[in-house]
Amino acid sequence: MTKGLWDWIGVSFYRDKIGENADMYRTDQKFDDRQRVLVKKMMQEIYGEFTDRVTKGRGKKLKKDINEIAGGRVYTGRQALELGLVDKLGGLNDAIKFAAEKADITDYEIRLMPEPKNFIDMLVKSLSGEKPEKDEGEISMSMQLRSWTTQVPMIRDLLPALRQADPDHFQTVLRSLMRIELLGRERALLCLPAEISIR
Repeated sequence: MTKGLWDWIGVSFYRDKIGENADMYRTDQKFDDRQRVLVKKMMQEIYGEFTDRVTKGRGKKLKKDINEIAGGRVYTGRQALELGLVDKLGGLNDAIKFAAEKADITDYEIRLMPEPKNFIDMLVKSLSGEKPEKDEGEISMSMQLRSWTTQVPMIRDLLPALRQADPDHFQTVLRSLMRIELLGRERALLCLPAEISIR
């Protein structure tokens, strides 16, 4: 719960809700007993669907009962192979090759979208002082930033200062805020567990 944080920085909220569960995922209050039951039920449904799909998809390839190997456990690729959770170890190119073989496709081209920037071109642009072109992710973040700055005064004041003081970390903070905002709208969210910064 983040109520203490919001109180500390002087942010307060007013909500007008329609529907009994409209404010269930507020971060400034705890779940009440009824909401706790609902959230637990949703989590069990998602988990049940996940284990059911794994069991149906892997079938007799699983070396142990699904309840022994699931339950939030994390495995290395080699361990997953030993348990029958995967058929083979490999990377993205191996997966593409396998899919092409299964589809009986021999003539295919792999295209990355958007096309990756050439390192030399990026280096020359940065040394010449030329501004890099914005990619779709940056444009999306700019639009989200404008939206937040009109809705939350603290962000309007804080983010521009952070952008000026520490441009490298600014993008990381912005992406983290976007994930938090997405998590408030979605039942499940998959994202990388870390931010990677290459300098």
